[in-house]
Amino acid sequence: MLRSMTGFGAAQHESTSFSVAAEIKSVNGRFLKVVVKAPPELNGREADLEAMVKKHLRRGSVTLNIRFNRSDPEALVSIDEKAVRAYQAAFRRLGLDEAQIPMLHGVIGKGEPTDLSAPEWQVVENTVQGAIAAVVEMREREGAALVEILGGACGRIEEATGKIRARAPAVVEEARRRLTERVAVILDGTGVAVDPQIVAREIAVLADKSDITEELDRLLAHVDHVREKLHAEEAGRSLDFLAQELLREANTVGSKSSDIETGRLVVELKSVVEQIKEQVANVE
Repeated sequence: MLRSMTGFGAAQHESTSFSVAAEIKSVNGRFLKVVVKAPPELNGREADLEAMVKKHLRRGSVTLNIRFNRSDPEALVSIDEKAVRAYQAAFRRLGLDEAQIPMLHGVIGKGEPTDLSAPEWQVVENTVQGAIAAVVEMREREGAALVEILGGACGRIEEATGKIRARAPAVVEEARRRLTERVAVILDGTGVAVDPQIVAREIAVLADKSDITEELDRLLAHVDHVREKLHAEEAGRSLDFLAQELLREANTVGSKSSDIETGRLVVELKSVVEQIKEQVANVE
């Protein structure tokens, strides 16, 4: 299934002893790049978390942000007992009120983070997996929308290509008429007659130089390949390549034709191809 590279997913867990929240943000990227932002309790687990993400995503710039908080009072604060005893000794010697000691610097601080227990780590894993599932679901929804957009663009390319192909005989006939008129003007009053065979030969040369049959055939072949890739996995790089090939063929068609109507159709064709290039840049 085609997937977009942009998406967001979140999951959380809360119990009486701790809470976990995981968020994943994904944007366009040529390759897969995963950044893990985790609290000190998860030091050393970054590689495991990154591997979890890489198991499900193939392209994009991905940020995994994890918050972990323990609600156990003993884990929230720490008391420096040596500092307390030192303050007590000094206060008693000076006859000061020891009730002020807890408010002094260095006595009470935040609890030091400790490594996760096995049950805590299992909950973190499950929460991250939930966030991954959510971002994958969103990327798939975006991918389904891209399939519709790209499918419509393929149809418009086929329509423009058909019009250009249908116009080709008229282009040759118009070239024959212009050449005949130009030769007639040049030879007017000279008494020299126009040789129809020479004119026919020149028309054939012009027709050969401006023949765009192969380019139009390749355009339609590329469109067929795009449609195939819309239902394949890991299609992003292939679609990037096909979009470049579509644009190359469209440019060749434009450079070979001097017909105004064909030129207008080529501009329309290239506009659709540019839209495809923009859209496939977001495909995983």
